[in-house]
Order: sequence, then structure tokens, then C-alpha cells
Amino acid sequence: MSAKMYVKSVKDKMNITPMSKEDLDNMILVLNLKIEQYPELKQLLMDTQDKFIYEDVSNRPYGNSIFWGGYWKGNEFIGENHLGKLWMEIRNNL
Repeated sequence: MSAKMYVKSVKDKMNITPMSKEDLDNMILVLNLKIEQYPELKQLLMDTQDKFIYEDVSNRPYGNSIFWGGYWKGNEFIGENHLGKLWMEIRNNL
């Protein structure tokens, strides 16, 4: 969380447009590095089997939150859920 807060303070120096293809490419790189650094994460991810993975953003359902995650409104999922999709892609490739 402290890293996220720091990055927000220097966002004017970003080279990559948020929510772009390059942003997604960076996120997949980061997630793969997490799997390498924390081998137990690989097993936890595999244990989810074919379950739908998403970041619950129901407390902040706007802006880039619904780009990375989403929330349930009744039976409808609202959001693009790119973070969840990337995790599920990694899981499918394990």
C-alpha cells in the first residue's frame, strides 16, 4: 500500500498511460514476478481451479477501479476486471 501511495504522488512522471495496453503488459510482468518470488502463491492460485477471480471494488465503483476490478450488482458483474483476467490467464498457463 505504501508503494501505491508513493506512485500516486509522482504520477506526473509516469511514462505509461494508465489503463493502456502497456499498463496491462506491466501488470502481467508484475504478477509473474510475484509468482516467482512467492512459490506458495502458485499453489493458492491453482487451488482456485476454474473460479472467477476479481478485485472487489464495490466501495469505489468508478474510474480505474472498474478497469482493474469490478463488483456485483444483483446477478450482474460491473467492471472490466483486467486484474482478475490476468490472474486467470496465469492460472490457465500453470
